[in-house]
Amino acid sequence: SIGILVEDKSLIAGDFFTNRKKPEIAPIVEDFTSLKSSLKKIREHDIEIIYPGHGRPFKFSELDPHLKEQ
Repeated sequence: SIGILVEDKSLIAGDFFTNRKKPEIAPIVEDFTSLKSSLKKIREHDIEIIYPGHGRPFKFSELDPHLKEQ
């Protein structure tokens, strides 16, 4: 997936995240090492809103705290 950081503190996240029932990491992941590395990079930025590949935009604070700290 590609992620695009926008100056307004939002992230266009492609297929990394989904928000169909609740904000979460997309269920199909092929490389968990890369996933964890990407999560670490995302946490380094002051992201407020995530635009997922599927579902409605959501606040980064709505993401399960356990996922944000992996």
